[in-house]
Amino acid sequence: MNFALSGSELSRVARHDLISKPMSLLGLNDLGNRSPRTFSGGERRRASIARALLRETPILLLDEPFTHMDHASVSVLVRALSNLPHNPTIVFSTHDLGDAYRIADSVLTLQEGTLSPWTPENLYRMRAGKIADGFNLETPGGLAIYYPGELEENRVYTVSLHTNEVILSREKIDSSARNSFFGEVKRIEKTGEFTVLITIDCLPDLPIRATLTDRAMRSFGLNVGDNVWAHFKSTAIHVFS
Repeated sequence: MNFALSGSELSRVARHDLISKPMSLLGLNDLGNRSPRTFSGGERRRASIARALLRETPILLLDEPFTHMDHASVSVLVRALSNLPHNPTIVFSTHDLGDAYRIADSVLTLQEGTLSPWTPENLYRMRAGKIADGFNLETPGGLAIYYPGELEENRVYTVSLHTNEVILSREKIDSSARNSFFGEVKRIEKTGEFTVLITIDCLPDLPIRATLTDRAMRSFGLNVGDNVWAHFKSTAIHVFS
């Protein structure tokens, strides 16, 4: 910790007071008199983050911050980062989409070393509204996705839907899929050797992305500007609190 403050003109007492704040915030008070060699992987990770917090920079970059941490340690770290008094912009990398969706306000994807314009899944912020047999997850524009699980009414959740779970049709179809939305094809992107990503605007706040094979794309004959229906089952929805 003292290494992070090298070059500063702070007194020993001032350094101790400054160091104690992030240590306490991250639940590391008991590590002060221990050798770093005795730290667990999660303790090492939290100690390195506490060291980074000493400078109170406006932007904080974290590389895989939750690696080697158990669920309790992740919860402590997330609470701490969410309540930093200087309110920095935090950018972190992770391979766990669940962590990204639970914590981040926005998610970006790296694909083959470059920034991708889309996430692997559809991602929304939606408010839960109670109905007779479950909940409607509602957009500001008024569209609602049906979800059969237990949620807290009026709470805003992060909601994701994998692009492979979306079925497209020219006409509305009768099926077991509880969710069906009508929209306009806004973008068609090649995403693999045999796949494309279709973006359909149902409302400005509900773009739905669907992955199709090249063969399915040819059979549809879809073009930008075409109108289509997007269908998906309620069980395909993932909600992150």
